[in-house]
Parts: sequence; structure tokens; C-alpha cells
Amino acid sequence: PVPFLRTEKMKNLKKLIPRWLGDNLEPSLIIKICFATTISILFTFVPVVLHATDSMVVYFSSPSVAEAEIPEYRQWYGTATMWDAGGTNIVSVGDNADGNYVLKSAPGRDEKILAVQDADKDLNVSTYTKTSVWAANPSEFSTDITATYKSFDIAYEQVRSTGIVVYRRQTTTDTPYYRGFNGSSWTGELTTGLSPGGASAINWIRLESKPNANEITLVWQDSGKKVYAGIWDGSAWGNLSVLSSTP
Repeated sequence: PVPFLRTEKMKNLKKLIPRWLGDNLEPSLIIKICFATTISILFTFVPVVLHATDSMVVYFSSPSVAEAEIPEYRQWYGTATMWDAGGTNIVSVGDNADGNYVLKSAPGRDEKILAVQDADKDLNVSTYTKTSVWAANPSEFSTDITATYKSFDIAYEQVRSTGIVVYRRQTTTDTPYYRGFNGSSWTGELTTGLSPGGASAINWIRLESKPNANEITLVWQDSGKKVYAGIWDGSAWGNLSVLSSTP
């Protein structure tokens, strides 16, 4: 078969992938490119822009059973055109960290939020700052986000720089839940209130920030293949809409 990156649909997209990823990137790992702040990639490779010339990569590395629970990261310093010395451990997520990864960078400050799906279907969230590096222990946001799908995502408000994590909750699987990070602390778990009513469990979640605003768009697909959307206006969720009701 024709390699994924050689298909007609991918010809133009490949030109947009940063040159330092090149042809060495496994085609099956490419999920999306969002030039505002991030490039998110499934399982092992997640670059996020820190500054105009710097970036960070978080990935799964398993030289031993114990270390399989600990994601690693490296930084690229654009001004020096070099990577840092080597892979550095973050923190243990408590189980094999070979699931989906999402890493997002805050606008206006040197801060990142990392969400890792482990082999036990737990969602583990860690924060990074320049002074404290990674938080000592990840927070467990959910214990049932599925091991097969990516039922969580992260986005930052682009003016206030509050980080929002939306995810499937273990006891209410058809309604998205969320928590916010203001740079120093997390809110408690809150419901988005976006309940389709009688819908199937959430399988996929995607967030996108509106430039120069605190607005965030949420889109999710349930196990019945229906697609829904809602809007975060900076203070509350609303505008629930059914985008597709046909599997």
C-alpha cells in the first residue's frame, strides 16, 4: 500500500510539518497540527511551543518495567539550535504510560499542562513551570477514559491564560466534565452541563481556543458515532449543538 505520508491528501500537510521532524516521524503518529501553539501526536511524541524559537517534546520511554510509568521530556533551544542533554523523567503516572498524550503551552507565561492516559484507563495531569519544573505528583482526573480512544483534551484561554482540561468522567460518561488551572491551583471537578440526554459514552474529545479571546470550542463524539459541540465563553459552557446524528 501507499505510505500514509505519500497519499494525495497528505502531500500539502507534510510540507507544513517542521523540517526537524522530517521523514523520520512515524506516519501513524501524526494526529493534528495547530500552528497557534501546538502539534499533538498520539502515544509517544508531543511537541509544544514554549517561545518563538523553543519547544518541548514529551514521549513514552520504557527501558524497564518501572520506568514505563514515567514519561520523559526534552527541550529544543531554537536560539542555540540544539536539544538539551537527554531525556529527563517527569513523574510516574502509576501505570504503564503508553496511552494518548496531550501537552499544551500557556500563552504569556512559561507554563505547560500535560495529560497522560495510562494503561489502566486513568487520566493523569501534570503541570510545568520554569521555576518548579514538573509538579511532584500528577493529579488523577478520571479513572475511566477508555484505553482505546482519546476522551480528553486541553486548551488555554488566549487572553486570561487559564488552562482548561475537559474529559470523560467515570460515573457520568455521556457528559463532559472539566477542571481549570490558573497558574497556581486547580478548580474542583465541574460539569460542563452539556448533556445530550440519553447519549452514548464519550469516545473522542477535541478543544480549540479562539485567538485573542477566552472562548474555547469543545467537540466530542460518542460511542454511537454522534458528534456534539459546545462553547466556553470564559465563564460558562453553553450552546450545545448536535453536529452529526448519523453514524
